Amino acid sequence: MICALGLALAFTHAGAQSAGAVHIAFEQEYGDEADVQVADAWLPLSLCKHPAVILIHGGGWYGGERAALWPEATRLSAQGYAVFAIDYTLSGKDAPSFPKALDDVATAVRWVKGHRGVDGDKVVLLGESAGGHLALLYAYLYRDVAAVITVGAPADLAAYVASSQFSRQQVVRFLGQLSEEALWAASPGSYANAACPPVLMLHGGADAVVAPAVAERFRDELEAAGSPHRVWILPGADHLFQIEPYRRWRDEAVDTFIAYVLNCIEVDVPVRS
Repeated sequence: MICALGLALAFTHAGAQSAGAVHIAFEQEYGDEADVQVADAWLPLSLCKHPAVILIHGGGWYGGERAALWPEATRLSAQGYAVFAIDYTLSGKDAPSFPKALDDVATAVRWVKGHRGVDGDKVVLLGESAGGHLALLYAYLYRDVAAVITVGAPADLAAYVASSQFSRQQVVRFLGQLSEEALWAASPGSYANAACPPVLMLHGGADAVVAPAVAERFRDELEAAGSPHRVWILPGADHLFQIEPYRRWRDEAVDTFIAYVLNCIEVDVPVRS
């Protein structure tokens, strides 16, 4: 359950804003490094400040791109949110991307919060897979976003390293090493406590990329720390909930959670099991 939130997650949309005209701006530089610090923005055409959602793509910290989240950006912007899909520094051969990737996320959040059309107090991070890990790590270190949503995130790095040789190789490429100190520093759970932003963590019970045991381990850490969270491990669902009906259930869960944390919508319907 979500500790200290009292949220029973519904699977009916609760509280989306009215959709209006949207301006899409591609290849916006959110920092000084134009080859990496780039975002695409979906901006409501109104004079009001809007809640924002920042989308962080997955790809094992070494692949992927922001374009993978264009459908999600389009869907959320239709509900009245300002949406930003960002790129960040990726790992290469003998070129770890930690902590640079995290620094990129921090730069992007500052840029979004300073946007004239954004309500800086209502910014949500949504990350898929490795992007979910970065979203959690940023939120738990900086604690200046309203909430975090992850899908298929390798949130507990020690558990992820232990789950397969492939996972181990990904983390070595990301961190450059596997020392206890490095794993601790890059693991969101190291910083979890009751003051952290609320988290919705969606994980497929049939995830063949990030084992469900990784999400279970992270859930246990959050419960021990008293950090507000809802970890939903859905039996049968794939890594990113791409297959129906899991995709529809993912969208409904995301919409309800955002509406709840940003607008204090009362949600009484229990989560689908």
